[in-house]
Amino acid sequence: MTRLPNLQDMLPKVECVMRATGEYLLAVQHDVEAEGKSDGTLVSAADHEAERRLREHLTALFPGSYFRGEESLWGSWPDYAWCWVVDPLDGTKEYLAGRQGWGVSIALLHGATPMLAAIHLPGTNSTFTAIKGHGAHHDGKRLRVSPVAGLLVATTRMAPVVEALFERPVKPFYAAVLLCTEVARGNAAAYVSIGRSLDAWDVAAGQLIIEEAGGCCTTSGGEVLTLNGAKSKVGDFVFSNGAIHDELLDNLQQHRANAHAHAASVALSTGKRGAAFPSQA
Repeated sequence: MTRLPNLQDMLPKVECVMRATGEYLLAVQHDVEAEGKSDGTLVSAADHEAERRLREHLTALFPGSYFRGEESLWGSWPDYAWCWVVDPLDGTKEYLAGRQGWGVSIALLHGATPMLAAIHLPGTNSTFTAIKGHGAHHDGKRLRVSPVAGLLVATTRMAPVVEALFERPVKPFYAAVLLCTEVARGNAAAYVSIGRSLDAWDVAAGQLIIEEAGGCCTTSGGEVLTLNGAKSKVGDFVFSNGAIHDELLDNLQQHRANAHAHAASVALSTGKRGAAFPSQA
C-alpha cells in the first residue's frame, strides 16, 4: 500500500527536480529540432528527455505513485492512488522558436483531485506552487487572484472567439502554464478555453494554483473537471478569479442556447445540420 506523502516536505524536492529540468531545457533550447506528432502539434527530443528525467525523479520521490505525462501513453488510475500528471514542456512551439513563453508543469493528484502543484517558467526564472488547503505562492510570496472583472486570457488560436463571445479584451498566450499563472497572480480575471479541448497535463497544476489563490475552476457547464478519465481530454472550461465566474458561465450557456436555436432554424429551412458554436471535440 502506498504511504501517504507529507506534501509540505515533498514540495521543495519537487521544485528542485523541476528547476533542474528547466535548466536542462534552457541549455539545449537552441540545439534541438522540431518533430511532428500525429495530432499536428510539435515535439522535440528535449520534450522526451525532460519527461524521462521527471518520471525518474518524481517516482523516486514517491515510491508507488503513478505517472502520466504528455509524451507517455495515457490511462486512468484508481481513485485511491496518487499520480503525477506532468507536462515536461508546455509551449513547445515557443520553445523551438527560441522564445520565453514555455514552462514545466507538475501536479500530484490523489484520485482525481490535485493536491500539489508546481509550474516553473525557466525563461523568466519564475516558480508558482500550491498545496491543497495551504495556499499558492509565486517565488515564495502568497498569490491572490484579482477581485475585480477585467482582462480575459485565452490561447492564441481561440482569443478572437473568446473576445467576440464576451465582448471583453482578451490577451492571447500560447502555453496553458502562462494562461493559468496570469489568472493566479491577478493579471487576468479569467482563462476561458472553448472549442479546443486541452489535456489534463495542460491544466492540472494550474487549476490547483488558481484555486489556492482564491479562484474558481470548472467546466463550461459549472462542473468539476475530469482529470483522471480514460482519455486525457478535459473539454471546455473556465478558470477565473471567482468574482465573475457565474457571469461567464451564464454567458456561455446563453451563447450555446442561441447557437443551437440558430442551427435548428437553419436545419429546418435548408434541410442541413449546422453548428454556430465551437465544438468541444
